[in-house]
Amino acid sequence: MENHLKEIAYNQRQYKKLIKRALKKEANKGFTIHDIVVATGLSPDWTHHTLLKLLKEYPCRLETNEKNELVYIFDFENGQNRFVKKIKRWLERRNSKPNLFRQLVAYVFGVSNQLKDQWFTEKIILHYLRSNEGKIVTAELVQLTGWSIRQAETEAVQLMANYNGEVDVTPQGIIVYSFDDLAEVSDENEHISESLKIWERPVPERELNDNEVSVNEKLKKLNQWNLRLAGVAPLVLGGLFYFLKGTVPTDVLLLSAGLPISLSTLFYTVPAIRKLRLSIENERIRRQNVERYILKAIFHRIHQQIRPEKHINLLIDDVKPKKNYLYWWNPKVVDQSMFDVLMMLTCTYDKEAIFKEKAFELQANMDVDNEGEICYDFDRLNLELEAINQYRLLPPQNTNSLLF
Repeated sequence: MENHLKEIAYNQRQYKKLIKRALKKEANKGFTIHDIVVATGLSPDWTHHTLLKLLKEYPCRLETNEKNELVYIFDFENGQNRFVKKIKRWLERRNSKPNLFRQLVAYVFGVSNQLKDQWFTEKIILHYLRSNEGKIVTAELVQLTGWSIRQAETEAVQLMANYNGEVDVTPQGIIVYSFDDLAEVSDENEHISESLKIWERPVPERELNDNEVSVNEKLKKLNQWNLRLAGVAPLVLGGLFYFLKGTVPTDVLLLSAGLPISLSTLFYTVPAIRKLRLSIENERIRRQNVERYILKAIFHRIHQQIRPEKHINLLIDDVKPKKNYLYWWNPKVVDQSMFDVLMMLTCTYDKEAIFKEKAFELQANMDVDNEGEICYDFDRLNLELEAINQYRLLPPQNTNSLLF
């Protein structure tokens, strides 16, 4: 998984960057405390503490929304002196221009400026809570993260500790995790909730580098000229030394030929090794995406018995992607045609074996039907999903609430 909901030491510098990045996205609109919590994945306590630090450094004004909640509107541009702003703008312009050296390093070593979001999983869950009245059950956590039931139960408790949640128990005995402070009503709730599920967020395969194809072609041609130089340089330098001194030092010939050849060897060898490693990693990514589609197939027929030996290929075909979601959490999606390509590339996988692994993680009941075929029931997940849909329509007094 991407990460876990575990306690991490407070990092003021990093948390400032997270909050500033979130606030800058819609600077004129402003954010409440809970908006910032959802946008960054930080706990309310850390958000409060870090906001106090930012208030001392940047101009800020406060307003109230329709719920009479405080809205923070920062002016980050005027919080720094002109010299610092000019330097930052110069660096941004400089970094935006193509740089041959950086492109060459990227081609050989695959250097990327993209940083992994440490709180990605938390932010996905928090967005789901905001779109679903601040309530969630274990089955929904499985849909969002792909966790096993055991892990989802463990992480749910940590989630409550970090974000001031409560435990509600329905009359059917289903545990509901409630975060009333994060609830929000929106017309897009259903669409956003569906896009947050893990099978709508396939993992993109990694590439050798971030350069454009035309740039890589130019670099290859440059290296070909470098190889030609390795053949011509000894003759040119050797002739020059012989004309001036009457002798040709051996070390000059070796250096003039060896240096270009060494650079070309590095240019070809390192990417070839990286390509082998990436092929192994991309194979793992493809299998991971197949697992996600199988998980979608399970939830697609969660209300009935599933016979993997007979229905596995039908199950996978039934859950082909139908929509493209273009939110920050899903910048790269697999559409209908790419789904078919993915299934073709992973046709060697034993999908039935993957299904059985998921069934074990999700505590499915295994049985044998009248025809002697093995079938699986996911009763627990089905009951939880039915219960949470009913629970969101019930008044709070119909449940037993326990403050965490």
